[in-house]
Amino acid sequence: MQLSVTIATHNRVALLLQTLDSLRQVDWRPLGHPPEIVVVDNACTDGTPSQVEAWAGRHGYDRSRPVTGGTVVRCADRTEASFRLVQEQRLGLGWARQRCVEEARGKIVAFLDDDVLVSRGWAQGLKTAFAAEDVQVACGRVTGSWHACPKPAWLPPDLEWVISVFDLGEKMFRQHQPDGIGANFAVRKEVFGMVGGFRSDLGRHGRTLTGGEELELFQRMRRAAVQGVYCGEMHVAHWIPAERLQREYFSRVGYCHGRSRIAIHGRGRGLSYLRKVAAHTALFCGYGAAACWARCRRDETNFRRWLVRAQTGRGGIAALARR
Repeated sequence: MQLSVTIATHNRVALLLQTLDSLRQVDWRPLGHPPEIVVVDNACTDGTPSQVEAWAGRHGYDRSRPVTGGTVVRCADRTEASFRLVQEQRLGLGWARQRCVEEARGKIVAFLDDDVLVSRGWAQGLKTAFAAEDVQVACGRVTGSWHACPKPAWLPPDLEWVISVFDLGEKMFRQHQPDGIGANFAVRKEVFGMVGGFRSDLGRHGRTLTGGEELELFQRMRRAAVQGVYCGEMHVAHWIPAERLQREYFSRVGYCHGRSRIAIHGRGRGLSYLRKVAAHTALFCGYGAAACWARCRRDETNFRRWLVRAQTGRGGIAALARR
């Protein structure tokens, strides 16, 4: 199996190096072919190239050649993975992920966030997921890595998407309507020829929380009847910092989610536009009132739940108001 593992990164080199360390611990032997690891530096200003080069140097990199030209990194199972660092100066996760697609040489392209820890059995899970020839996309399990802070008791499963957790269990099952998150999924490269690549206007830009580039891609896959699986063995742990649990963060995610929904589905015209304005206004007012009530009752779970939905409505209103 010819696999390209791609990681888009922006100014998080310390976390990126931990992700790369975890990739070295993966058992790649089930693939029967060494993987390719591609890191896309998306307009980084924190010294990412020099630090990545130093990391590669500690693991078998030939310093006589620039790491941007391609080299080999020795993994714990003695696999020699090809490794490249690519620079994409157009800021935005949509641009960076599309560059990942363009640079990937493997028949299967895997996408990982730059702040995940990859499990040792991840490659075996990926091989199992793509064992059937009609499977074109595999969405992996994403749990929380709670080293920076404890998991709060108020956080219910239906709100875990806010902190980029996607956990449907340890088993594998078919997804006739593929669905996952960008932190951990893989696609046969030929699919991009069928449905197109990532939209550059979606996805996070620097510190903003606007997303949706992978959700919009999954939407096109579903329209094209692309067959997928969820694979629990394709497991990564997503780093959860304490600030990601703050109310302000939940509010910002909800707001940006509302803006992304309009960007994905369009503003509409005439009656369609008015219906969207009315629907998002109802979201904002109705769930805003519910959030206030939950806060008065000191019900943190429902307060967060309604806060996110109210801010989704507010973000949609703001996007609809733009000309």
